[in-house]
Amino acid sequence: MSGPASNEAAVTPAERMAVAFGRVLRGAGIATPIGNVITFTESIARLGVDRRDDVYWAGRATLVRRPEDIALFDRAFEVFWNQRRSAMNDVEAETFHLTINVDADEGSMDDGRANAADDDDDGSITLRFSTIETLRTKDFAAYS
Repeated sequence: MSGPASNEAAVTPAERMAVAFGRVLRGAGIATPIGNVITFTESIARLGVDRRDDVYWAGRATLVRRPEDIALFDRAFEVFWNQRRSAMNDVEAETFHLTINVDADEGSMDDGRANAADDDDDGSITLRFSTIETLRTKDFAAYS
């Protein structure tokens, strides 16, 4: 009796690379279903990996499902297939400072509603609460 490895088909280097690239995309935050990875694997098995342009378009057509993921796919492709340094390492993250003010004064509320004009455009947010708390008891399933 032979082990489970004897029942497995031989895996080509192109298939290994396709599966590894799918893992890289998942690690980068792109939702990549296994069915799409299988389709990509089949595509590059037919196209080959000699022409990077073919591999790029096969991957973009099968692995990218949202337009906002294209830039991230491009960076991941450059890093994985061309072994280039990621452009993400070159870009310094922009910092955003946010100040949260808690307004504990009940007299500043107008019938439990906050005034939207009170929030400044300088990154400051004022939190308020309502003593009425009507949303807590509402059944949103009754709404259309």
